[in-house]
Amino acid sequence: MTTVFVDGAVGTVGRAIEPYLADMVRDRLIASYVTLPEDARKDESTRRAAMAEADIIVLCLPDDVARSAALMARAVNPKARILDASAAHRCDKTWVYGLEGIVTSEAIALARFVANPGCFATASVLAAAPLAALFGRTLPMSFHGITGYSAAGNKGAASAAPYLAQFGLPHRHLPEIAKYGNVLPTLTTLVGNWYKGMLVQSVVDLPQAKVLECYQAFYAGKSGIRVVSAEEVDYRLDPQACNDTNDVLIAVGNNPSGMASVAVVLDNLGKGSAGNAANSIRLMVEA
Repeated sequence: MTTVFVDGAVGTVGRAIEPYLADMVRDRLIASYVTLPEDARKDESTRRAAMAEADIIVLCLPDDVARSAALMARAVNPKARILDASAAHRCDKTWVYGLEGIVTSEAIALARFVANPGCFATASVLAAAPLAALFGRTLPMSFHGITGYSAAGNKGAASAAPYLAQFGLPHRHLPEIAKYGNVLPTLTTLVGNWYKGMLVQSVVDLPQAKVLECYQAFYAGKSGIRVVSAEEVDYRLDPQACNDTNDVLIAVGNNPSGMASVAVVLDNLGKGSAGNAANSIRLMVEA
């Protein structure tokens, strides 16, 4: 059976993925998962030894460290499969972007290298891709997102006042939003004082009915993605509505201008990171 090594298990995503891996052990989907103790987690020889024994290596590391770790893993264990939770390989054409609904489950299941999407990117891409397919061309889209403070990693805290994390500046998720959403994106993000739960919103220059129909057709038969009109949720959306799940809620509303408002809700530690990574691991193991 499969052994999984988590390199970087003390980070927010690393800690969040452990319960999913424990469930896989309980379900006998994998034999075991390995993490390193605090005094050894940065020791290169210890990490190399763990990589050498693993069938799947999960990288929960800062981007630059993840790039080096991926090279180390490939050198130490050429047969191992790698899932990278950082942004380092998301636009690398030799890695499969691990977002079901945009990429087929078969592509993820058979991939040797899987790049786990970013949380804001997941919501933005799920909002953009159906519209780009409808228009048949790259679209300019502006996204405005609000998330729980866990999106800031270990430095996030409830006591921190909400702040604009990006306003007119580059954001690390923009390249993957552009690539997989087929859009020319801008992204403004706000961090709230709750732990997890995310809402990303945009406006589309189409009537509500057309946009709703577009999303319903694009995501038909794709589990975990629910498309509703704003009326169905009484014009109210809670960023925490999908917490502790891999589910996505997409709501489409009207506004007086005749354009449609689109909002995507997901758990930034679920579908937005660790839960999605765990789903990819399940696909890889079951292939």
